[in-house]
Amino acid sequence: MPPIFLLKRDRTAVSKPGFGPEPEIRAKRRSPQVDLCLAALPMLSLLAGCSSGKNSQDIATGSHFSVSRVEFDHALATMGAVPKGSENAAKRVMLDRLVEEKLFANAAASEGLDRDPNVMVEIEAAKRAILARAYAARASAAIGAPADTAVKAFYDAHPEAFTQRVAVDFDELVFAGPFAAGNELAKQYCEAQDYADVARKAETRGINLTAQFVATTSDHLPTIVAKNIGQVSAGSNVIFAVQEGVVCAHIRTIHPAPMTFEQAAPIIREGLAAQNKSAFLAKDMARLRSAAAITITEPSLAPVAGKP
Repeated sequence: MPPIFLLKRDRTAVSKPGFGPEPEIRAKRRSPQVDLCLAALPMLSLLAGCSSGKNSQDIATGSHFSVSRVEFDHALATMGAVPKGSENAAKRVMLDRLVEEKLFANAAASEGLDRDPNVMVEIEAAKRAILARAYAARASAAIGAPADTAVKAFYDAHPEAFTQRVAVDFDELVFAGPFAAGNELAKQYCEAQDYADVARKAETRGINLTAQFVATTSDHLPTIVAKNIGQVSAGSNVIFAVQEGVVCAHIRTIHPAPMTFEQAAPIIREGLAAQNKSAFLAKDMARLRSAAAITITEPSLAPVAGKP
């Protein structure tokens, strides 16, 4: 069976707001584990200071040492999902890690590392990122929730993601590299299924091949694929563009998996809210840039006409 070509050079995020263009491949991300619960706390102690003063809000104290309730609550807020019944154990692990982090931070300060130029740059970068997030959160807090009419309009405008949504399993071979070469080799492979021959040609043309099994739904596929995948039958070969290059996909199974408005509404509302927030912050950033009248003084980093 000849391949069905759904090539398009854009990589528009598919249909449903809040979802990226990548299909749901292989395993999903796991919830953060307790042993990694401090990964999101770099330089917490340095940024919060290394005060050894004790008060009634301290939950751990020692010689010239204390951990406050505020510090502990902040650490807990960064902790991912914890299995039911393990909450107290997870809290104890978090406290122990926080104690160790503060001990190291205090030792660093006592040796003057907080005045080391490299460390000062890192602290300033962390402070800058925290302040930027805080400003963005406060500035966009007043944005209202998407109207019910907007949610329904989006649902009706994207049948490929909702009413005509399909579940599909396929074997894909990704041709990553220069688009023209990847496109040509993907066509050859889809037509002949001769992997050894295509692999030899790919090596000489700077194309990297990656084979994988994909189980997903049409709302997680590139837009042009999502809009046409329902017309494809099992056993077909489909070619489409992705960010990395070009894909040849052999369809194993495909069947309807519609999503009702009641099921889709919370997802659409969340996605539209994210889009509204992004648009608001982009407008606010344009205002801030204009007010700051920024000039790039490094010639090699100056904007080039027609390019970002």
